[in-house]
Amino acid sequence: MTEHERRKDERQERSTQVNFELTFKNEAGHAVKQRCETLDISKSGLRVHLSCQLPVGFITELCIENNKGQLMLLYAEVRWCKQAGQDYECGFELLDAEHSDLAYWVEQASA
Repeated sequence: MTEHERRKDERQERSTQVNFELTFKNEAGHAVKQRCETLDISKSGLRVHLSCQLPVGFITELCIENNKGQLMLLYAEVRWCKQAGQDYECGFELLDAEHSDLAYWVEQASA
């Protein structure tokens, strides 16, 4: 089965700044915030370009600003992460969590 056949939703190429608030601490014990950019999105996930590697299975909060300047809080699980030059590309599956803006994300991703 190809990667395209496994997808639940159609992907749209879309570049959006994403602010990750990761729940782990670095070696110095400081909280890590990682800015990254989406490469494509769908109703159920997104592919992003970022400067650090994330472990598969890692669950994090995503704070995403749409083109109207509105912020959405989403929760996502890292499904894959691979090196892309000196940086990384990671695929996230969005989770239906309490207090998330998943319904609004789905509406925006479909527009």
